[in-house]
Order: sequence, then structure tokens, then C-alpha cells
Amino acid sequence: FKCSGTGKEMSSSEPISSLKGIGEKTGKLFEKLGVITIDDLLSYYPRAYDTYEPPVPVGQLKEQMVMSVAAALPKPPDLLRTGKIQMVSAYVRDITGALQLAWYNMPYMRANIKSGQMYVFRGKVVKKRGRLMMEQPEVFTEEAYETVVNSMQPVYGQTRGLSNKTIVKAEKQALENRQMKREYMPAFLRRKYELAEINYALEHIHFPRDQKELLFARKRLVSSFPPTFTILLTSPIVAIVKGICSTFFLLPYFRSFLRMSRLYQVHADANLTIEKFTFSIFVYPSYFQTLVSIF
Repeated sequence: FKCSGTGKEMSSSEPISSLKGIGEKTGKLFEKLGVITIDDLLSYYPRAYDTYEPPVPVGQLKEQMVMSVAAALPKPPDLLRTGKIQMVSAYVRDITGALQLAWYNMPYMRANIKSGQMYVFRGKVVKKRGRLMMEQPEVFTEEAYETVVNSMQPVYGQTRGLSNKTIVKAEKQALENRQMKREYMPAFLRRKYELAEINYALEHIHFPRDQKELLFARKRLVSSFPPTFTILLTSPIVAIVKGICSTFFLLPYFRSFLRMSRLYQVHADANLTIEKFTFSIFVYPSYFQTLVSIF
């Protein structure tokens, strides 16, 4: 996933109805999940991730597992009716075995799948009446499946009438058009604790390429810093204290004093900037005594 953007930035406070394809009905479904604004949507993290594995021969399919198989239908699907239930049924076969595909109450699938064309079918494998079967499988062209194979696809908490596909589409659109968040954590702290930049973390917790990217993003967004620390870093107090520290940096002999202090020794950094000094006061409360001792 790449954030390409459309040129129009969306404020985090805008309602999700400002996203293309989300009308009043879909908006109310999102509201059941507590998602009302763009910021709510971006803060609605996946509950799990689905890894799309390469297709396997029919003979290697395992019951109760979500797997993929690449095959072509030898003949068009059949549309069967039993009471109020409509079932589109099709069979695929290779040298290792046969597999039945079934879609319930989705009659349009009969027209969507062409015989003789290669597809990748992905779904949960079950056995009914002694036959291997996939119910409601996803259908991809081979080219489309190549774009997701070996990737981690997000799975979100859902509500009746709101599919994971709709949520994924909305998340992608919000990420592409969002207004970038202002980074409140200084670079030296991110390096010290190996934390991702806020916008990078936000994008990759939704659409990580691999487990490493996911863990890096999660560490930033679900970090060990207490909530009060995050609130403090985003408050006007920081700007005020930074202004005071800037004044101190202009005083004669102030840097010489810092080089003799415990604050400088702990940082072990000759480039002790205003930002480092300011945030050290918040991160390490005992350093406040260093500032007080100046007087």
C-alpha cells in the first residue's frame, strides 16, 4: 500500500461521510463501531492480519484452513435454488483432486466467473458429503492475487452490514487524503526508544508489508510511555518551557554549566540542544533539579 494522495487534504475532524462511497447508511454502520470522524477511522486499528499465501494444488488443501487454489472452471457455474436459498455452484479440478465452490445468495457470481479463465479462489476449506468444498470464496485474477500474495491484509472488527472490504477501502482512502499529523515526539527520544515517526506508524499499523513493520508501528502507537506523557508532549506547556530554556541558552556560561552537570553526563552528547534539554525535564523529572540549581 502506498499513500498517493489526491491533492485534497482532509482534516482529522471531518466526518467519514466526506469519504467517497460512504453515505448516510454506511456512516451509521461505522458509528456503531465508534467511528465518526476521519481521526476515529485512522485510530480504528485492525484486530488481526490475514496473510495471503501462494496458491496450492487441490490435493494439498487442508480442512478448516483458509487457503488458495489456482484453477480454471471447465464449464460455467450452475445456479441452484432450494426454497429461499440460491446457490451458485462450480467445480475445479487438477491432477491432485477436485474442489467444489459455492456462493450462497450471490446469483451474480454466475455471470462474474467465466469458464476457461484462470482464477485464484481463496476461502475456508470444509468437507461435506465426503467432498472438499470452499464456501463463499474470494475470487481473484492471477494478476490481482500477485499484488497481495505474501502480504499482510488487515482484518477489522465489523458489525452487521459493514464488511471488512468496506472498512479497508475507507482506511486506504483516509490515509491517502489525510492531513499529516504533527510529530510531537523529538527525534532524540524516538532514536533512544527506537520508535517510528507518527505518520509512518499510522500507515503501517493498518497496512504493514511484514511482521517487522507491524511491530515497529505498534511499538510507537501502543508504546510503553504513559498516556499522561503523550498528553504532556502535545500540550502548550512544552512550548512555554522550551521558550524559557531558549532564554537560558543565551545566558553566559550556561552551556559550560551544563557540561559540568549530571544532565550533560547522562546525555553524553556534546550537541545538547534546546529540544533535548526541554524534553529531558519532562522525561526525567529529577533533571528539573538541574534547572532549579541554576538559581
